[in-house]
Amino acid sequence: MGCCASELEERTQKVAEVTEDHKDPLDIVVNIVEAKGVPDCDTNGINGKEEQKADTFCQFFIAEDAEGKHIVSNKERTPYRLNTPEPKWSCHRRLHGKYNKEKRMYLVMDLYDFDTYSKPDLIGGTVVDITDIESGKTITSDIHFYGSNQKDMQKKAKKSGQKCTVTFQTFTGKKWPTKKTFFFIRHGESKWNEAEHQILKEGKVLGGVTTMAKGRDHPLNYIGIQQAYDLNKRWKEKNNDKPELGPTPTEED
Repeated sequence: MGCCASELEERTQKVAEVTEDHKDPLDIVVNIVEAKGVPDCDTNGINGKEEQKADTFCQFFIAEDAEGKHIVSNKERTPYRLNTPEPKWSCHRRLHGKYNKEKRMYLVMDLYDFDTYSKPDLIGGTVVDITDIESGKTITSDIHFYGSNQKDMQKKAKKSGQKCTVTFQTFTGKKWPTKKTFFFIRHGESKWNEAEHQILKEGKVLGGVTTMAKGRDHPLNYIGIQQAYDLNKRWKEKNNDKPELGPTPTEED
């Protein structure tokens, strides 16, 4: 794929001018949580027939019409997620502008397949009336395929037997944090670290160290796994208001 540049430009350039009727401030935070059932989009290989999973991102904005043409907010997008039919983002963005309170408010979400050497390909999208949706409520909406690849996307989705959906939340009447705190955590002791210690302390070269040197992603050893469990426990004890750390590993991971 790689021929939907005009569709992306058309979507991107449909920015409506703010008229005198649009005097009411718009300030809403949108969290694009995830998508599921995204059809294969890329082709790879010499014959160009080997399908790969999409590198999906979501572009979204607020409009005053169900067609998504009268745009009243800035446009935002999630990062793209490589080679997966179920991209997870949890991407919070603030949408602001001016709109007419007498009209409905629609959240427009379009999924694209990222391409390194060409403009993104439009996969499909959805428009959801969020005027009366409870703040913070999690909503899942079906993605409708359109654009030059519509028939191909519909065929692939039917073959997979899974609906393509996007899940989101909206937050209104809430001051969103303007500062983020990043925690940098180094991984626990790995089998490569164990081999290095053995060489430094005893001058011994463990079996398989040459093979390990050819790779870059070495699994944790028993000590490293225990370190991960201990960190997760301490994190939960001291940071009840923060998200839990990811799953703890095993020696097979």
